Amino acid sequence: MYKILKCISNKTVQRIFYFTLSLIYNLLIFLNRGIKGYSSIGIPFIWVWIIPTIILIGQTIFNNKTGWWALFILYAFYVIWTIISITECIKWKCDAVIECLLESIPLWIILFAFGWFLYLISPYRWKIK
Repeated sequence: MYKILKCISNKTVQRIFYFTLSLIYNLLIFLNRGIKGYSSIGIPFIWVWIIPTIILIGQTIFNNKTGWWALFILYAFYVIWTIISITECIKWKCDAVIECLLESIPLWIILFAFGWFLYLISPYRWKIK
């Protein structure tokens, strides 16, 4: 665990992660729908694309606490939106609630693992002995 925390606390590794995340995010956006139209919650897709992209590019260049907090808040909104979406889906489309909840477990594992990793690469100084 010590070696992992030491590697993650390196600013270069953090910037590489933010750059890679930015590339993956933009690739998924443009392969999926592009920036035309509206998201499932009615927001113009250009804003769904541009705000996280600016934050990720800013974190790649500056890697500061303000950018990290902005990215973490966007992530928190995404998790809340996912909880609401899954709840609505279960309420309207699922006959067996337990079965639908079990199907969503891999999504929850991925979301919380990403959130934990996002927390670990925060620009705060880790106290590593």
